[in-house]
Parts: sequence; C-alpha cells; structure tokens
Amino acid sequence: MNDMFADLTPSGLLSGMQDLLSSPEGTVLAWSHLVAGDIMITRWIWSQSIKYGITTNKARVSIFFGVMLMPVGLLLHIFNMRNIKLSHD
Repeated sequence: MNDMFADLTPSGLLSGMQDLLSSPEGTVLAWSHLVAGDIMITRWIWSQSIKYGITTNKARVSIFFGVMLMPVGLLLHIFNMRNIKLSHD
C-alpha cells in the first residue's frame, strides 16, 4: 500500500491503485471500504429524512438507491432536502 503513495503524480497514484486492486487483499480492502461508506451515508440519509419529515416514499427511494447505488441515493436525498427547504421559505 505504501507503493501507492511513492509517486504523488496522478499517473503514479492510479498505477499504485491498480496494483493494490489486482491483489485479493487489496480487493477486499476496497470493497469493505465502499460497503462501510454506503452504510454510513445511507444511515445519514435515513436520519435526515426523519428529522426533516421527508415523505415515506421519497425516503424509501433515497434509502434504496443509497444501498444499491450510493451516488444516486445521495443525489436523490439532496434533491428531496432542497425541495423541503424551498417549501418552507
């Protein structure tokens, strides 16, 4: 893993990342990192939906995509939050 940061140029970082992900240990490390991030962000989406009173169906869609495809779920939640804030103004 230290080899990934040996050359701090973009091509050096990408090359190091490629080497890391080509090993079984690196793949497990990257996968567990992504899953942990998805769980934390999805829980945040859930708690914010409750806090700001987002309708159940909208929250369910954001949470579903948060688990299945994190960037889409996060964007849907941000869109829902924007609509909630605009409706309160």
